[in-house]
Amino acid sequence: MLVPGKGAVEGIFLAGRADVSLAYCSGAPAILREVPGLAVVPLPAELSVGPAYGMALLNTKPLTARFATFIMSEAGQAVLKTHGFDPVGLVEPVPASSGLLVQRTGQALHMLSFERLAALKPITQRVSFMTDRGEQQNEWTGPLLWDVLAASGATDAIKPGEHVRLAVRVTGADGYTAIVALAEIAPQFAGRPIQLADHLNGALLPDHGLRLVVPGDKRGGRSVRDVVRIDIE
Repeated sequence: MLVPGKGAVEGIFLAGRADVSLAYCSGAPAILREVPGLAVVPLPAELSVGPAYGMALLNTKPLTARFATFIMSEAGQAVLKTHGFDPVGLVEPVPASSGLLVQRTGQALHMLSFERLAALKPITQRVSFMTDRGEQQNEWTGPLLWDVLAASGATDAIKPGEHVRLAVRVTGADGYTAIVALAEIAPQFAGRPIQLADHLNGALLPDHGLRLVVPGDKRGGRSVRDVVRIDIE
């Protein structure tokens, strides 16, 4: 590891050991966040080698089937396309999402626009947690997760007594999911300052990026990147 706490590719740039590197295009956004000023240049078609990826379900759990269904849906295929993969289930191009999808099980789907999210009252907090590459400590700015849910209207019909049995599932563009208990963020209960940040260390996250930030967690497993959907179930 050339630079403690950094990945191999960004580490060689930060250490001044390289000017050019070959890397997976799916990892480019994360590298650009760590090393500003880099340029991503796709290989010419004659030099590009395209692997064929398959999908196999190893169990019959409902969550497994739901994830596979999402991958093959228009939304899931659009996510793959934005990360440089060739979609196989799109009949025609799907425009980039114009907001955050929020839904409570059994109710209508809500689309919260990026403009509406930007208008919510932000909070700024410094959060640290451990990762496999050491401790990370950053300053995050953005609205409380509870305020985001309230703004979407998804919590309007939820009585305080129901908060203790409901979960909030937050999904990133890469399909990664983390769960937060609704009672953790409800003002009537724990009221924890869990937020959906759109700024990192004072800088706006690229491409309307949203990051789930869970203060107090010792590890960053619930720090979901590029949040695209929230479900209350």
